[in-house]
Amino acid sequence: VKANFDGKNYSFALTQSPISQAPVGSYQLVHGKQNQQRQQDFMAHAYRLNHPLGEWSLEQAKSCQTPNAELVFDYTNHETKLSVVSNIVGQSGWLMLSKLTVSALDTVESLVFSGITDNKVPLDQETCEKLFSVNAKGKPTVISAQPPQILAENQQRRIDANLAQFIEDNQRLFNAEREKLERWADDKLLASEEALKETKSKISQIKREARKAPTLEEQSQLQQQLRDLERQQRRQRQKIFDVEDEIIEKRDELIDALQERLTQTTNIEHLFTIRWRVV
Repeated sequence: VKANFDGKNYSFALTQSPISQAPVGSYQLVHGKQNQQRQQDFMAHAYRLNHPLGEWSLEQAKSCQTPNAELVFDYTNHETKLSVVSNIVGQSGWLMLSKLTVSALDTVESLVFSGITDNKVPLDQETCEKLFSVNAKGKPTVISAQPPQILAENQQRRIDANLAQFIEDNQRLFNAEREKLERWADDKLLASEEALKETKSKISQIKREARKAPTLEEQSQLQQQLRDLERQQRRQRQKIFDVEDEIIEKRDELIDALQERLTQTTNIEHLFTIRWRVV
């Protein structure tokens, strides 16, 4: 035994640590609602899923063998009301959980539940998730029985729906990025073209004034201004070319990202199947 657990107070005493990052001692689970009757140990280590010991526990749990088993959920003694679970008190059925991993530009993982009652009434994702917030009575009992085929069929439909949602979300994200790029490109080009247009207007004005200049001194001043404006005009034209090159580069990056989204890989990992009963 490596730890002594106090379920009432959501705490445990670690007597033998499995990893060096987790010292022995008291650990307090971070719980949303602390009941006044519970004793909270403020000197204890805060135990969360991202704590090294929590991460180790998760990895150990994920590597466990999960043969078909029966679980009895004790809703009668659950502290809070869960409407979706209360609706199936006294009923039994089957439940399956799979992990869906979709890798494209990003990797997205999701847990996909599928459940049915013995009357073949399907359970939605929320009901399955809420069911696992209820304590089980005793330990799981390994069984040899197999679930009905409809459970696997329902699971496949939900996985397909999740994949369709992933594709839709990717499409929405790509469209948003494309629209943002187009607005940015329009603003960049418009600003550069407006600056060039203003310089051209000034050049035309200086040329008109030069034709009317009565003295060589005024002609000299106007020609110097004209020279400076024409240099500025060349720089502004080059800036437009640079902006266009930048736009092309950004668009190429967007196309590359789109190709990565199109070449997605999908992995489905079956986690467990249980026979459930709610009392």
